[in-house]
Amino acid sequence: TAPVAAPTDESVAAADNKTPKFPPINNRNMWERHCEADTKEGVAGVVVGTIPAWLEGRLIRNGPGIRFIGQDRYNHLFDGLSILHMVNIENGTASYTSRFLESDAYTINHRANRIVVSEFGTAGIPDPCISLYDKFKTWIMPPISRKNTDNCVVNVLQVKDELLAMTETNAIRIVDPATLETNPLKLHINHFVAIHRATAHPHVEEDSTVYNLGFIKGKGPLNYVIVALKDGKVQNAEIQATVPARWKFNPGYLHSFGLTEHYFILIEGSLAFDIKSMMLPTIFGGTAARAMRFHPKETNKFRLISRKTGEELQTNYISASFFNFHYINCFETEGHVVVDVCETSENVMDYLYMDNIEKSADDPSKNTLNVLAKRYVLPVDDIEKAATSEELLKNVDCAKISREDFLASASAEKLPNGDVFLKGVTMTENFLELPRINYKYNKKPYKYAYGVNIEDYKKEFLNFDGLIKLNVCTGEHKIWQDKDYLCSEPVFVATPDALDEDDGVLITIIINKNEPKKLSLLVIDAVNMTETARVNFVANGVITPTFHGQFIAAGQKTHGY
Repeated sequence: TAPVAAPTDESVAAADNKTPKFPPINNRNMWERHCEADTKEGVAGVVVGTIPAWLEGRLIRNGPGIRFIGQDRYNHLFDGLSILHMVNIENGTASYTSRFLESDAYTINHRANRIVVSEFGTAGIPDPCISLYDKFKTWIMPPISRKNTDNCVVNVLQVKDELLAMTETNAIRIVDPATLETNPLKLHINHFVAIHRATAHPHVEEDSTVYNLGFIKGKGPLNYVIVALKDGKVQNAEIQATVPARWKFNPGYLHSFGLTEHYFILIEGSLAFDIKSMMLPTIFGGTAARAMRFHPKETNKFRLISRKTGEELQTNYISASFFNFHYINCFETEGHVVVDVCETSENVMDYLYMDNIEKSADDPSKNTLNVLAKRYVLPVDDIEKAATSEELLKNVDCAKISREDFLASASAEKLPNGDVFLKGVTMTENFLELPRINYKYNKKPYKYAYGVNIEDYKKEFLNFDGLIKLNVCTGEHKIWQDKDYLCSEPVFVATPDALDEDDGVLITIIINKNEPKKLSLLVIDAVNMTETARVNFVANGVITPTFHGQFIAAGQKTHGY
């Protein structure tokens, strides 16, 4: 499908050209920033320290860059129009490039000089160029019936040679991996397999097969589906498994999923969509975000789906209410499935509206949240023979977080009705989100997790000021910190001759809090969490925070995360 034609000088002149109310450059929160200019031509960086000679490739990150169109502001953290960032590392130095994703949403909105295309938490205003009848249809159309946005702002995926920008709809944009230029053609996964949307958190297997979680709406309850993409090609999509949502009119919001050698893992949490609210017309502010409901008194449901048969295990695993955006890792050992997640007990989606983010830290009405690394252990073998009301993880080593001065354990108890009630164990009391691991250990027993950290999450809500390394077996941790910068999700890159799991470096982009056009590539020794190199750049426009990204190592034929 070809995109809408780019705006002409005449159409721009005819639009409402009032000066937009951009936030001040030195914002209280970095996520308020708005970018007006990308850096297409690329700029060379100034290297401080030493980049390892073996580290060559491209770090590509995705996130919201444009928060204002004309006088209109996007309402939610997840709504801003995408900007892609790339750091190309070669011969001990690096260069930086950024480019707005020229999606249909980008083009249509800029042509109208207002937000026309609806996003997750922002209802679009009808295009002034369409007919009165079409405007009326737009106003009365509910979120569940609207055309999905192609503002692919969440993540990127390159398995072979094709780079894709992804979000949580059925739309995927193809991007030139060398220049970040948006391909005029776009892909819709529902053109190749019968699903309505998919997550932006796929898993990449060693054989280049990509698995992702999708969703189907029909006459009955919404179904969750697992989709396989051979060689990472959307055109090769095939459904591997289908399971119904547990609540017919309140399907869960699932941002990602877990994977082990034999199972796909879904956690239906307490955050769910209210289908009735999804029918609310645009004129009343109907959006997907407004249709979400948090049910703190309900249990979470852990669902294990066989990769071989596509069938769900009959055991009903439940836990107390929580929400997780991300899985750290999942693996199987000795008849148990270990599920490590970044967990919060809060109604996170409401907290991520820009109105809340923009409040000062001392505003008592501001909502903040803590995110902790938690481990759940699901006993799989001989559950039907297990006694009720007894601890099923009493002698299970993988359930324990143990060090010389500390011992804690996850718990699993069989209830009289046959359900298994799970209690997670907290692996660290330190904030940990946007988790990454040495991807060679995906689906396998592992020792280390990495993520962003905030020293004071109440005062510095979302202003990640450090990186954390966590030993998931002992709970011991190390933190790198620079309070003058906002840290992005760290990506682990192993040394070519690595012997241990943490032999390698963490690479990420850090953003200067005081000088808005400055950013740096950060290289951290993953063993001791000390800074190895920093490459400083000055961009054309304001640098905005990112969500997720991928390192494309030079010389590799298949790329994972």
